[in-house]
Amino acid sequence: MQHIDPVFSGRGYALEDARAVFDPIDFVLFDGLARHDSVRSIVLLDGPAKNDGRRKIQRAMKKIVTRKHYEWKTVRLSRDGDIQIP
Repeated sequence: MQHIDPVFSGRGYALEDARAVFDPIDFVLFDGLARHDSVRSIVLLDGPAKNDGRRKIQRAMKKIVTRKHYEWKTVRLSRDGDIQIP
């Protein structure tokens, strides 16, 4: 984690706010969570694409965010494992 800390702290983010995903992007940052116990923004963070497949994913995700094609949903799991979407 010390090796990747400059990626976050160098941009004003706390390492503790980052959650590793690695696929389809490297990290999701919940900006402000560690310092303020409140999320100010959510940042999708990915390194430079090293192949065409990754570039395609990055472009698609950028379009989704730019066009505001996202939503919030809460999913609940019952004790027997059924997924419930209120």
